[in-house]
Amino acid sequence: RRGEGATLAKLGLAYDHVGQHQRAIDSFTAALSVKREVGDRAGEASALSRLGSVYERTGHYHHSIEVHIKSLRLRRELGDKAGEVATLAKLGAAYEHVGQHQHAVKHYTAGLTLSRDAGDKRGEAGALSRLGTAFEALGEYDRAIESFTQALTLRRETGDR
Repeated sequence: RRGEGATLAKLGLAYDHVGQHQRAIDSFTAALSVKREVGDRAGEASALSRLGSVYERTGHYHHSIEVHIKSLRLRRELGDKAGEVATLAKLGAAYEHVGQHQHAVKHYTAGLTLSRDAGDKRGEAGALSRLGTAFEALGEYDRAIESFTQALTLRRETGDR
């Protein structure tokens, strides 16, 4: 059944790429069920994250938030720091879509801390850019400028043009 779950997830990705979002949701939901059945917690976290991303792309932001929170809990339980950083970014973006910029700042800041702890300069730059956008939406322009300036410095240092 592990192979079935993996194939359902790949099918979901393919459907998502061609814009068949409901089929993608159905495939990721089926993959999630199989992953839970076989005890594949990492696969479950991944399926939840992908499902949340499709919900976000289709404007179902509250569903996206709900699913990403579940994925984040699993990733933290598993100690999956890279997955946690990615999920924090996705969760922050979903919060921004519903105008909850303070929640976005909270999640982007957590991702920034993890990226810094890991020495991931590109991840740090991405988190700083996202933070800048959230600060800008909140009207905190000085903090936005500071975040964007730090992100720009890191992007230049890492050759990320």
